[in-house]
Amino acid sequence: MSVISRLLAALYKLPKADTYGIVMEKALEIPGKDGMIMRCDRYYPRNNQKLPTLLVRTPYGRKNLGMVYGNLFAERGFQVIVQSCRGTDDSEGTHTPFRGEYEDGMATVEWIKKQAWFDGRLCMAGPSYMGYTQWAVAKDAGEVLKAISTSVTSSEFYTPIHPMHTFSFEVFLQWIQITESLKGSFAAYVKSMMLNKKDSKRLLGICRLRMRIRLSAVGRQVIGMIGCRIRKQVIPGMLLRISERMLKW
Repeated sequence: MSVISRLLAALYKLPKADTYGIVMEKALEIPGKDGMIMRCDRYYPRNNQKLPTLLVRTPYGRKNLGMVYGNLFAERGFQVIVQSCRGTDDSEGTHTPFRGEYEDGMATVEWIKKQAWFDGRLCMAGPSYMGYTQWAVAKDAGEVLKAISTSVTSSEFYTPIHPMHTFSFEVFLQWIQITESLKGSFAAYVKSMMLNKKDSKRLLGICRLRMRIRLSAVGRQVIGMIGCRIRKQVIPGMLLRISERMLKW
């Protein structure tokens, strides 16, 4: 049991651990349907492998999440698979957010079902994008999937990223910053979260300044803006209102 594991257990007010003798198998290979390899780490109690399996699929890096999900849950009666999504960490392929999570998730579930240590009980957990990976397979994972635990997430992310069919640059910017910061040390992640809001505002200010300059050149006719998606059904009057609001920045 690490010091961080002990502190996290106290922070989350978790029940007493069943054991502190945890084994970790690193970089296990799970083939996708197209042959690309996704890698995962498996955590389990040294003296008991016939336990429910907790699957966590993440684009945020396995190292730091292993401290939270791997150790804490394995100490309390689970065996845990922490998997790096396609194109992240040392998993092969290209990571395209929100694409292919159904196919890769189902391939992972099928791989788990074939393992000798699997006892027929599977659950999934995690917030944000990790919650999305759960919704992606929840319908078709079959009877082995006994539970999912999601938070701060959605079964579809078009609406929060594209409110009223625009592009929420701030939301996407913060998500990218979190994703990149989690690839480093735990201390670097904490520091990044403390500076997140300040850095985001600074970058948004630069983008708005550039937009003001751009609008000054084209006048009141706004053809498009960075990442903004306007559907054909939007009436010209709405474009004019968007132009006026942007000119007030």
